[in-house]
Amino acid sequence: MTLDHLDFFADKSGSPHNNYCMNSPTNGLRVASVLFGIFAIGHLLRLITHAQVTVGTHSIPMGLSWVALIVAAILCIWMWRLSSLRGIA
Repeated sequence: MTLDHLDFFADKSGSPHNNYCMNSPTNGLRVASVLFGIFAIGHLLRLITHAQVTVGTHSIPMGLSWVALIVAAILCIWMWRLSSLRGIA
């Protein structure tokens, strides 16, 4: 067994391909912000339509969607504002 086929385990820290856009903290924060925004919109739609959510035999109360909506909206706004700061990437 030769070690030639195990090249993908090698350390890639000195990679000649510097993919700066994919390693940017700004992009990561924006993606997370959009996901939290989608999550918040989903909870808002549940509150508007009064959709019942049942997990197994348990019905999830609407009050939990209020809490999740507030938390997701705060995280969405916070991460978007963090991504807009100068000097992080």
